[in-house]
Amino acid sequence: MPSATFTRPVEHERRGRTVVGVRLSEFWERMRDHFGPVYAESVARDHVLAQLSGRTVEAALAAGVEAKRVWRAVCEEFEVPRARR
Repeated sequence: MPSATFTRPVEHERRGRTVVGVRLSEFWERMRDHFGPVYAESVARDHVLAQLSGRTVEAALAAGVEAKRVWRAVCEEFEVPRARR
């Protein structure tokens, strides 16, 4: 059973990695705010998005896809309301 903590993506935050001016910490904050901490981790790890060339969120970020582009793909896939984008 997955832990309630959001551990795997936080590794990016600890490094303070920035992708085209968008901090990954902001990306993960938005993911947790929208999905909740446990489901956000599951979405990032398991859900394949066509807009990300058939990659998961984690794989896309690891491949260097901009966090902003990944967030937009998540928003489209999960119909995140415009006010939360």
